[in-house]
Amino acid sequence: MAGVDKQNLHKLFRPTEYLRSFVQGTVVSPAGQPINVILGIVLSSERGEDEGAIFTVICSSDLTYRIQSILPITTSLKISISQYQAKFDKLHPTAVELQFARTEVSAEFMLNFTEKLLDEPPEGVRVRPEQKHRDIEVIVSDLNTTKDLLAEVNRLKSKSDKNQNLSPKVSFAWLAFYSSDTNSTFGKESTLSESQNSPSGLSTKLSNMFVEKEMKARFREWTDECALRIRVGTFNVNGQLPPIGDPSYLSDWITSPDGRPADILAFGFQELDLSVASLVFAPPKNTVGFDGSERAVGRDELWTSALLSGLGDERENYIKLTSKQYVGVLLIVLARKDLHDVGDISTDAVPIGLMGVMGNKAGVGVRLRVQGSYITFVNSHLAAFADQLDKRRLDFEEISRRLKFPFNSDQAIESVGWYGIKSPRSGPVTLAHEEVGLCFWLGDLNYRIDMPEDEGWKLVESKGASALLSKDQLNLERGNGTHFYGFEEGGITFEPTFKYEKESNSFDTKYLFLSPWYGFKISLLIGLMVSTYRYRRLPAWCDRVLWRGSERERVEQVSYTSHPSINFSDHHPVSARYES
Repeated sequence: MAGVDKQNLHKLFRPTEYLRSFVQGTVVSPAGQPINVILGIVLSSERGEDEGAIFTVICSSDLTYRIQSILPITTSLKISISQYQAKFDKLHPTAVELQFARTEVSAEFMLNFTEKLLDEPPEGVRVRPEQKHRDIEVIVSDLNTTKDLLAEVNRLKSKSDKNQNLSPKVSFAWLAFYSSDTNSTFGKESTLSESQNSPSGLSTKLSNMFVEKEMKARFREWTDECALRIRVGTFNVNGQLPPIGDPSYLSDWITSPDGRPADILAFGFQELDLSVASLVFAPPKNTVGFDGSERAVGRDELWTSALLSGLGDERENYIKLTSKQYVGVLLIVLARKDLHDVGDISTDAVPIGLMGVMGNKAGVGVRLRVQGSYITFVNSHLAAFADQLDKRRLDFEEISRRLKFPFNSDQAIESVGWYGIKSPRSGPVTLAHEEVGLCFWLGDLNYRIDMPEDEGWKLVESKGASALLSKDQLNLERGNGTHFYGFEEGGITFEPTFKYEKESNSFDTKYLFLSPWYGFKISLLIGLMVSTYRYRRLPAWCDRVLWRGSERERVEQVSYTSHPSINFSDHHPVSARYES
């Protein structure tokens, strides 16, 4: 069986669901032909990752995928596994062949999942007898991966047992968004109520479904589009303050070279303050404002003033919509005063540093409604160092899961749940939900180069730093469908953004000395730095801007660049421009 294209596989599912684990296998068609499939466990973030279903996905030879069958994981799910023995093709096998067939130890196993539907459907709802049970049978050979998959199934069964008091009107409603060839989306065809089972009720239901489908497909014909220009920037300032008395210093980063002002400006900062106190307690106030006045002012106000000053003559046309700071991570959103229909602004923050509370690493978010659509900005500072890829993956998942915004009732999306009963989703909006809208993820994501330092430096010296891009960890992660799947990024044509000597555009080639306890951040807390080994950090594209949007919220990236002229930090700032 061919390898799995994880990126295409993930595209089968909405942002609110994700494939937790899977194993490759085979199913046997009614005609006796083997069909390559993927047996996977899909979780719903809408249900707190405690509700999942078994999916089988048919794999075509061109690595395209199609959902074949779906089975919700509930307490009534029955699981059996047995050694698989293929049927003998020969009509009259010899005695030796029969003996060999009996004694041969097969490397394949048959997995069988059987789900019994609810015995007592809600009042007024009929279920056909043939739909009381459904099952899935898959032949697998990778026993280790299968064990992990079955462990996840058992976890979800136990969760289902604890949550069995949930109404079936709500439970598994998300499965209504999926369909298959052999089984329709769970509960969609076989779960019509009494009124819907009548000819007139069924006709009305089908008519409504057709109208809804056509409206979604042709929404651009009956909606007015308003052009929107968005500028997004990220800058790890390494504890430095904006240059006092030079309002134009940041202009190259803040404004567009063509002179076309953006409607919305979103700028993210990392490492606002590197003092130990700021990582444990609230960030201290600065004693001098951006205008040079002696007064207590926070880093938020200081950088907001720097951004507005960098707009030059356009400054008076902008206002600050909101900002969100968690210790060293800050996100500021500005907008033109003449931008209409802006509201529903909300913010949140997720600490992801040591013990999940320290301020050295975090994700902050701002979500707002603009002209009827929602836009979300996320600024994050993820775990550092090349060997901390697993920690960065965990940071991404934590921010995606824990960053939450209020759910507005006018956004309610009704979906068909069990037995065809519609139920609007409620609760807070996370980054996994479609309602998060157009989403921009920016920050010092800290993805490095997947290459030994000595080998990488030789490549830099012979071919230049741009030769390292093929080993960029973030591009590799996205290509494998591991993390940031669904997000897009423009082509990188600029030099690495880290690590530079301050006030210079030369890479920092000094050796870094580290304590073996750095991974536990002990050296950071108690100020110890024991010299035990050293290495030179490779240049890397740590500072990035990505975006994700549906067909309804599509934007075009018109520029993506770094700004080496702003070099008072060991990072170069990055900006991106978008137009709808």
